[in-house]
Amino acid sequence: MRTPNRYKPIKQLPYCCVPACLLMILRRRGVAGSWSQKTIGYALGLAVPEEYRKRFPRAHNKRPSAGWGTQIQKKNYSLEIFLQKNHLPVSFSFRFPRSLTELHHIMKDSTKGGLDMIVCFNFGIAYSDPKINWGHASIVESVNTQTITLIDPEKPSRRKISIQKLYRAIKKHGKKNAAGLWLFRST
Repeated sequence: MRTPNRYKPIKQLPYCCVPACLLMILRRRGVAGSWSQKTIGYALGLAVPEEYRKRFPRAHNKRPSAGWGTQIQKKNYSLEIFLQKNHLPVSFSFRFPRSLTELHHIMKDSTKGGLDMIVCFNFGIAYSDPKINWGHASIVESVNTQTITLIDPEKPSRRKISIQKLYRAIKKHGKKNAAGLWLFRST
């Protein structure tokens, strides 16, 4: 189980859940430098609707398959490439759980190993709003037998979710859209 308050929650800019989560991890590890949600977003292929073009002038305006936001499922915008290209002393690995049991094992092992973990999932399934069908990312703060505590940059707040619901939300968003667990460690 993780030590509470390991991360200082920050509020995401529109469509920047991934950059906000990554920035929280980089800050926790002391390697954030001058990175901001915008600069991380641009490096990860940020795509926004037309009404946000003035706020994000360098963003793409074609909606990706995973929904508005980053395009990390594409190789040239991947987290691995971002970390390597910018010489950040953090490595990345991706895990897509094939079962609820596997999800629980990955999460427990990763928290015991001191890894930082971002989970990517379907927002509507996770938060019981069937009208919403897009991806979202949050930091995994702690793992208990049946409950996961997430730091959700949308609020920003800590949200508890059952591991069963989180698993359904990961499956719904799908591996092709980078749903699953993103694990980070120092290099």
